Amino acid sequence: MNSIMMESDENLMELLSLSFEDNPEDVRKAVSERWNTAVFKAKQKLSSTDFETIQSFKSAEALLQDLQNRQTKLSKNQWLPNLKYLCFEPQWSTEIPNRLALSDTPPAIKVLRSSIGMFLMIIAPRSLEFAVMWGLIYLLTTLSLKSKTMWTDFVKRLERIRRNLNLLNMCAKSFSASFPDELSRAMVQVFTTLIQFWIQTVHMMRENSTTHGLGSMTGQIESKFSTAMEDVEASIKYLRDLASVISPPLVAQFDRLENERRARQDELASMVDVSDDCADYPVNLAPTTHLSAVFYGREEAMQQINAALDGPLDRLRSVLIHGLGGVGKTQTALHYAHRNAANYDAIFWIRSETTLSINASISAIARSLKLPGSMREDVNDEQNCLAFQSWLRTQAARKSGRRWLMIFDNVDNIEDIGSKYVPTSGGSVIITSRYPDTILPTSSEISLKPFAIEDSIMVLRDLMKFKTLQIRGQEDESALKVLADKIDGLPLGLRVIAGLMNINSRKDMTVSKFLNLYSKGSNKLLKTSGHIVEYEGDRTRRIGTEHVLNRVWNMSFMQLENDSERKDEARVFLGAISLFCPDGIPQSLFGPDITATDPDSALHLICDEHGLGLDAAMAVLSQMALADLDGPTITIHRLIQDAYIQFLMDEGKGKLEHAFDSAITILQRRFPRQIHGRPMHSEWQKCRKVIEHAKWLAERYSQVRSTDTKFPVKERLAELLKHCAWYLFEMADHRTALHMLEIALDACPEKGSELYAHLLNTMGSCSFELNDLQTCRRTWVEALAIRKVWAKKNVSGAKEELANQLNNFGNLESAEGKYESALDLFEQARKIRVQLGADAIVPLAVTYMTTGRAYFLKGMYAEATASYKKAEDIFLEVFGPKGHFMAHLNYAYGNLRRAQNKEDAKVFYEKSCSILRDETPFHLLLAACYYKIACLCFSSGDRKMALELLEKALRIAEFCEAVGDTARALRKKADILCGGTDDDKQQANLLLSQVGSIMAGQVGIVFSLKYETEEEWDNWVCPYWR
Repeated sequence: MNSIMMESDENLMELLSLSFEDNPEDVRKAVSERWNTAVFKAKQKLSSTDFETIQSFKSAEALLQDLQNRQTKLSKNQWLPNLKYLCFEPQWSTEIPNRLALSDTPPAIKVLRSSIGMFLMIIAPRSLEFAVMWGLIYLLTTLSLKSKTMWTDFVKRLERIRRNLNLLNMCAKSFSASFPDELSRAMVQVFTTLIQFWIQTVHMMRENSTTHGLGSMTGQIESKFSTAMEDVEASIKYLRDLASVISPPLVAQFDRLENERRARQDELASMVDVSDDCADYPVNLAPTTHLSAVFYGREEAMQQINAALDGPLDRLRSVLIHGLGGVGKTQTALHYAHRNAANYDAIFWIRSETTLSINASISAIARSLKLPGSMREDVNDEQNCLAFQSWLRTQAARKSGRRWLMIFDNVDNIEDIGSKYVPTSGGSVIITSRYPDTILPTSSEISLKPFAIEDSIMVLRDLMKFKTLQIRGQEDESALKVLADKIDGLPLGLRVIAGLMNINSRKDMTVSKFLNLYSKGSNKLLKTSGHIVEYEGDRTRRIGTEHVLNRVWNMSFMQLENDSERKDEARVFLGAISLFCPDGIPQSLFGPDITATDPDSALHLICDEHGLGLDAAMAVLSQMALADLDGPTITIHRLIQDAYIQFLMDEGKGKLEHAFDSAITILQRRFPRQIHGRPMHSEWQKCRKVIEHAKWLAERYSQVRSTDTKFPVKERLAELLKHCAWYLFEMADHRTALHMLEIALDACPEKGSELYAHLLNTMGSCSFELNDLQTCRRTWVEALAIRKVWAKKNVSGAKEELANQLNNFGNLESAEGKYESALDLFEQARKIRVQLGADAIVPLAVTYMTTGRAYFLKGMYAEATASYKKAEDIFLEVFGPKGHFMAHLNYAYGNLRRAQNKEDAKVFYEKSCSILRDETPFHLLLAACYYKIACLCFSSGDRKMALELLEKALRIAEFCEAVGDTARALRKKADILCGGTDDDKQQANLLLSQVGSIMAGQVGIVFSLKYETEEEWDNWVCPYWR
């Protein structure tokens, strides 16, 4: 064991030698001194320049901002990642990734920030400096970017650190209230171990600044990292062992909290009545493409899946199939589903590339089961998800109930599906993924390997359509064996090889002639395209300078480029679908109306009136095994998408730009437009059909721009994303909306345009509902300045947009207590909307409502009532008493009457509940209503009803993953339990620690467990729900 780890063990023993009876202040002092000593030693061991550098990073935000700024300055090196989004996301390729992070903070940074926040809260009132943590990550990022190998190793190590910190945070949730001293000792040990390891790594990377000796250095770092992680994991194990020995009831209490959370989600699903089972069974939603040839030799895998899914029907049975890209994971799961279809009443296929893909798949499932409301035009994905969960817990869970198989295909991160989408009722689940850690706790695991050489030869034979012409003698037999060996047994490659030979069969293309073409290859390909994809996660295989599939794909793509016979349509078509979500591309996207405004577009080749061009393109791509058709849906492998994008980049001549132009044109024609800030509710169904492809297109654009800063900005893309982001905002998918908005802002060339202001306004609106008021103010200030300029020019619609912006800004001022300013802004908005007349009658009512809210917060209750009455008159006339806006107004009335100590406050909250339960049972306003009624019940002495209502609020808040709303409800629950039995008090302490863990990593929210009033807890939620 190295000296640093020995030193760490000695310090750990010194800290743990303090008895449980030690004064807490003495423990905090010892912990603080331990950390300060580690920081002091860091200063001694780093060069003065490096230490000054790390001291300049005072927070995670400073680190993220610097990485964002540096992104545009990176040299043109096509393997470099997008630092802002992928800096700490090793589960994706370090090259052009398949998708970007949905969150605005990389997971490793988010978890580390949460750990530090919890640690600082435990040792309060002492304060420690953590700039060294963020600064060291910055240094390691900088040094790692010098080499692709170093970068890949860095992100893999950081991912393991993230997972361990996640475990530490889970311990913190349960121990901070009962064992704060033990927790602080363990946490400081983990942090000091990390900085000691990182300092050693900086030293070694400085000493080996060139690639010479890289292998030796990598081995040394990996050895020290393993030792460091053993120490970190030992600290976490110590905490768990301590709890199980000293206080088994504490562990039981923590399990109880988790069980309560699961029960809340079960209860939420049960709100949807699916007692009438209307489905026509059997239901099989598995795709039907390619069910035979590539499964040669997979009998062992079939048997393993059978064994994993065999068991009692009343429990969940699951299996993970993982392996290299192109090894046949999806096809294996698909083949199992169709082979065993008779064993299931329902087989569900869930495309899991993104949350949007998952939601779209579950909505399709809800419709296939004919679940309540699933066929309505205005139904949303969350309602369909709840209905499906209810079906699983009733029809599928009852005695002799429906037997089901659920397949999650292409999962990148188990957290994407774990708590929200994987059922807990009895049934079967298959997960396919490139990554072996995307596994459920109870899952079996199947590592799918490439075919052996003999099996590869047999698969090639089966796929060849003209064997007598293609295999004419021993020379061809030998060539077949060489080809099978060169393709490394990857089924996807075998399909493409066979497709190429089949499509050239009329040209007297024997196997030996094809091998000659393949062996020649392209020097250009070897130099520029070897980075498209590697053998992700499989360390037992040799990684060469060229992926085995690259040359095959290059030959296919070159044939499309050089052979004009029936290939022009295929080339245009492949360019477009390479930029869409790879599974579930509807043929209906391509129609004659696409080229109505631009008849000279290359899209006329595939968007003709009778669909002949599309049919011809699909026939060619299918024959070449580059794309498949499953009924009305087109699918393409993600690796083929990556390869073709890279091919077009290498070809130059604007070919990739043309592909983007075509894809943007198609989606612009299909996605509804949002006009002057008006709601899009009536268009939600149309939006839902296209949104995942728009998101995928945006990410592809961002990826290309990150590797080629000279790639042209696409204003038309920004225009498309303007509408997409607003739809996502209305759907409360704020994180995805913000991600798309950042891409759109980069694509918008004119920073003073109305388009740019619209994007900023939507970004501010998302931030406002996320309670990130700092970002909200920054974006709305800029948007307001732009819109004032456009309004003065009397541009059509500019005044209406200015009124929207003024009203929004008034909400922000009101939320921050600047009531006079807010009222002035509302009055400006009101005057404009009065001038606009009938077109702005609903926005005018909104202005009256927000004006009333400002008066209410200012304590001017009579004025508030008068403003609310004006809003009510309009809402009732336009929407009636059950309109969605009336739910907001009734909530505002409830707050007003409660502040006036009026007994009818509860009546208004219940009116709001009645409206929301029918139409949007997952809405956070409904959670806020339950919370406010619970507060009233507790004040009147009805403790039991208050706790029941808080459980209802928590169901919705947790389902929506609303951190502040969840924390507020838990804090109130703890407040109520504090006055109960000893068991209640212990549970209250656990809830407090849970609240602390939830809030510790939040940005822009002042948080302290010492906050004692509801008014202070209200600051944790969106101002609308306060």
